[in-house]
Amino acid sequence: MRKKAAEENSDNACHEVLRAYYFLGEELEKHLTKYKQSIEEHVAQKKVNGKFRDQLPKEVSKNALRKKTERARKVYDLFFRIGGDKVQRMTYIQRIKTFTASSISNLSSGNIKYVALQVRKNTRQT
Repeated sequence: MRKKAAEENSDNACHEVLRAYYFLGEELEKHLTKYKQSIEEHVAQKKVNGKFRDQLPKEVSKNALRKKTERARKVYDLFFRIGGDKVQRMTYIQRIKTFTASSISNLSSGNIKYVALQVRKNTRQT
């Protein structure tokens, strides 16, 4: 009984982390889209990173910032590609058993596209 409760707590913590990265990725994407309307993409990206950096403690290194933003973008990209509305995406996050934010961040863009395609395909069949 304790083992099951510990697993549920672990799953809930994983889901919370995924949700947090999803929402961060969503905000990063919104700001990037807004800035890209008036400036080049690489400049817009720097501006978004600077805005995010300003909200973090000074001790956070550039490398840590890069990893967090990359992880957030990949988590957001995966669930955005799976489709549906935001409520449906949160349902997908809640169902995840094998992926963590770290494992998603290790996926290439092509692998993210493949996983999203497989999820969509399997969801239609059930």
